[in-house]
Amino acid sequence: MSSVPMIKSFLGYAWVTLAIIISIMGFKDVHKFGQLLASKAGLQISENWRGGKVDYIADHGNYVTIVHKAVFAGPISESQNGFIQIDWSSSTTLPHVIYEEFDYDHDRRMDFSIQLNTLNNTAFVKSLSGQDISITDQEVLIYSKSRTIRVNIKKR
Repeated sequence: MSSVPMIKSFLGYAWVTLAIIISIMGFKDVHKFGQLLASKAGLQISENWRGGKVDYIADHGNYVTIVHKAVFAGPISESQNGFIQIDWSSSTTLPHVIYEEFDYDHDRRMDFSIQLNTLNNTAFVKSLSGQDISITDQEVLIYSKSRTIRVNIKKR
């Protein structure tokens, strides 16, 4: 009768060891599993985080400007206040000062201009259409070889 507790003990330790090994192997690919689960469920990152679809890309030779479509996403329905995300990226380094004008609604009239200083990471936005335009609270987002800003706009 003394061998039954010993067998139970051995099986218990074997089960715990196997469970730990399976758990560690499961955590190894947990990121891929999360991506698979999100794609199968149809989940996507909100435009409020990623900045909307790319509207157009302007190549300036040593850097590119990526202009995203306007985002008016609200918690339930579209909001009256939105933003346009603009990215400047380079394979080497960005120029010290960048000045560009933008026509985000494609009506062939420039809506606003941006002067970006990449040395002190400041941006100045000027409305060219009389629309209420400003930069979001975080101002210039800094990455190694790129800069991003979000321009606040109101729905017309």
